Amino acid sequence: YGTAWQNQKFEFAGFPGPVIVTTNCIIEPRRIYKDRLYTMNEVGFDGVKHIGANRDFSEVIAQAHEGKGFPRTVDPPEYHTVGFNHRAVLPLAGQVIEAVQSGALSRIVLIGGCDGDQWDRNYFTELAEELPEDTLIL
Repeated sequence: YGTAWQNQKFEFAGFPGPVIVTTNCIIEPRRIYKDRLYTMNEVGFDGVKHIGANRDFSEVIAQAHEGKGFPRTVDPPEYHTVGFNHRAVLPLAGQVIEAVQSGALSRIVLIGGCDGDQWDRNYFTELAEELPEDTLIL
């Protein structure tokens, strides 16, 4: 789970719990998971429950507890964590500066786009994969 936005119709359908969409890359939900879908912040979709400014997640938590969950535990696939904003990055500023000064970090690259849903529209993924290991991608 957690691949590109265009896979949400498949990933959300196979995920055995509620899902919260926090960015604008939402696709019209399928009936199979629409009752487990929530939006928040600026995101919204007709017929999907929205978590308001009060950040009350109690309905999401209750639904997660009621769900059947995964039938078994498996080792998670290797993945790259993405989607951090300034609240996650700024506390690491000291470590980033230290990494630059020590030479452990050669460059900082901002990738500000997302790939498309056609097989050949994967420019940003390919760019990220081709960057040197000592690169910080924002």
